[in-house]
Amino acid sequence: SLGWQRYSEGDYDGAIELFLQAEALGIDDACFALGLAYGDVEDYENSFSYLSRAAELGGNDAVEAKVALAALYDNGQGVAQDRDKAQQLYTEAAQSGDGGALLSLGWRYFENGNMRRAVDCFRTSVERGISDAYFGLGMSLKSLGSYAEAAENLEKTAELGTADSVGAQLELAELYANGYGVAQDYGKALELYTKAAEAGDGDAMNGLGDLYYYGRGTDTDYDKSFLWYSRSADTGNIYGMYNCAFQYASGLGTAQDFDKAKALYQKSLDGGNTEAAPALQATEEMAGYSALAAKGDTSAMLKLGRFLQYGTYIAQDADKAMALYQSALDAGDAAAMQFIGTVYGDRRDYASALEWYQKGADAGDPDAMIKLGSAYRFGDGVKRDVLSGIEWYKKATELGSKDAPVRLGSMYEYGNGVTRDYDEALKWYEQAAAAGSAEGAEFAGTMYYLGICGTVDYVKAARYYEQAASGDDTYAMNYLGWMYANGLGVEQSFDKAVELYEKAVELRGNTDGSRLEITKQFLADQKAAEEGDAAAAISLALAYFDGNAVDEDFAKAKELLRPLAENGNVDAMVAIGKVERGKYVGRTSHTECDYGAAMEWFKKAAELGSTDAPVRLGSMYE
Repeated sequence: SLGWQRYSEGDYDGAIELFLQAEALGIDDACFALGLAYGDVEDYENSFSYLSRAAELGGNDAVEAKVALAALYDNGQGVAQDRDKAQQLYTEAAQSGDGGALLSLGWRYFENGNMRRAVDCFRTSVERGISDAYFGLGMSLKSLGSYAEAAENLEKTAELGTADSVGAQLELAELYANGYGVAQDYGKALELYTKAAEAGDGDAMNGLGDLYYYGRGTDTDYDKSFLWYSRSADTGNIYGMYNCAFQYASGLGTAQDFDKAKALYQKSLDGGNTEAAPALQATEEMAGYSALAAKGDTSAMLKLGRFLQYGTYIAQDADKAMALYQSALDAGDAAAMQFIGTVYGDRRDYASALEWYQKGADAGDPDAMIKLGSAYRFGDGVKRDVLSGIEWYKKATELGSKDAPVRLGSMYEYGNGVTRDYDEALKWYEQAAAAGSAEGAEFAGTMYYLGICGTVDYVKAARYYEQAASGDDTYAMNYLGWMYANGLGVEQSFDKAVELYEKAVELRGNTDGSRLEITKQFLADQKAAEEGDAAAAISLALAYFDGNAVDEDFAKAKELLRPLAENGNVDAMVAIGKVERGKYVGRTSHTECDYGAAMEWFKKAAELGSTDAPVRLGSMYE
């Protein structure tokens, strides 16, 4: 008892001394006490040793000892990390009906994504009188989309004032803000976000900033949104940093400061918010244009105005954009006319837009001619006249525009307002490519790759894709990467393919990176298979079958699988059966499916204990 008194006072060293004396007197309960106390002084090896003994002794504290041991295994403290062992101990403790053990096991399931098991554990823990379980139950139900019941349990958590009450307030605020499981109520969300924010929660501060920024549940107040985003950022919240940076860039609620915006975007990016990367790049560009515009650079005025006009990583402000365009025009830059026209176009004042496009075209601006051509082509502010549109596109092309011939090419390729003519389309795409258009080069490459004009020409396709890729066209990078992976029109090079895929991902043209990861896995499997790894050889064979990293090659797939299958590898039997069966009609040109062979391989695999093979057999009979 004296030892537990010292322990409750935080005198862990004194408690350990007394618990050791109790152990020396043969008091088994001292083992559990020592396990806890040693854990509190971070002597995890002794903690593990004593908790293990307490669990083995099976006394009154055995269940709690198993829960504490599970945590050590979970975190690798005093013992090698072993999450399976941790799971086993949590389960054993929970099976005894201990509410605390069920709570721990529930969180274990929650972290592993098994929400239904988590709900069962938390619900039973609540029934055992563990109030802390309401929060876990609410969170698990929310993940399952059972929002109404989730809200009830989160409300209960908030009312009880447990250690998770702030987290419950945050989760409830999100439910009220979105109307999930409760009637949408921004006022209630504001109240809950405020409570959690005042308790120091960075996510709540960011959520509160959103409500003030967008005027939800309150009037729009950029000063308050900036205040809460700033406080959120100060807690290390990467989304608070991002939003605070946006307000610095926009000069909302604070003086415009591109340098502070860039610093916060960088911190947000460093913290793992990938959305901050393009925002940082755009802000760096705006900072440069702003400095140049202040010195009278009309080109910078137009570029900065474009960011403002469309709200690209800065608060949208068409009036400020128009002011910059007018300043550029006043300084003698005729290109500003078509920019002014686009503002009127955005406002659906097509007549005024057309007037400004005409002024720009008359002044010899190719971009204005393109805008004027599009107005005639689509009938915006003028009677539709496709031929006049084409003529303006051609005039812009004659003046060196690289965009106008792309538009002409697309009109002929898809028959938009003209008779479809692939040869004419290719002519214009190639002219665009010659003028330096990455998009034109990509389109020309695709026409050669697919043989749209009658003949497939991989060499020309690769040449145009190379040009487009050098202009940061991410589609061309992915197409060219595939050509290098398969040696189409170029010497086969997986290294070059990976390089192109990586560049495409970096430039966000292929944000999921699937082709890149598939190709890397293909290369890893190829290397491991050469070293005799059977699992890698099977994976490699299925890659040839699926045609995701390289073109489909069923013969190559069977070549890799047959020796393994004949030597009794069950997984290889299932895989070769899959290849022999082939794919769905219409998805592949493969016409040599051998259903008999597929069934024989599935039967052999089933006889050797495969659980997958009987399912495949059943589907074939079905």
